[in-house]
Amino acid sequence: MGRLDRFLGKPMEYELVSDDGLEKENIKLHPLSLDELPLFMRALKIKAAISKKEDGSTDIDMERMSSDAVDALREIVFITLKRALPDETDAQIKQVAFSRFFSLMPVVMEINLGKFQKKAEGGAPTSFP
Repeated sequence: MGRLDRFLGKPMEYELVSDDGLEKENIKLHPLSLDELPLFMRALKIKAAISKKEDGSTDIDMERMSSDAVDALREIVFITLKRALPDETDAQIKQVAFSRFFSLMPVVMEINLGKFQKKAEGGAPTSFP
């Protein structure tokens, strides 16, 4: 174990469920690396289009989503699934990513942004646009 291993982002469990609900598989989704930071910053623009309703459900304002942010988030979801399922083909991962996109999106954002929204290390609470 390297000296910095304890500071690395921790993976999150995600349960893939088939459309009929009969097949399930738990996979570990890992945070992005520094190489994907520009991609992640582009995807953050999507946050402006997402809000919580009074009943606790999520509202997505499709008109406020930029195509660049959606494309960046699509690529992040693909990269995240590819790391979790390296033996699967790109075509299979793209199909799963498409069918589970809206359930994967908040999990991927939580893995990569959750800690920063709660509190920046050694500083004040922080949130990003």
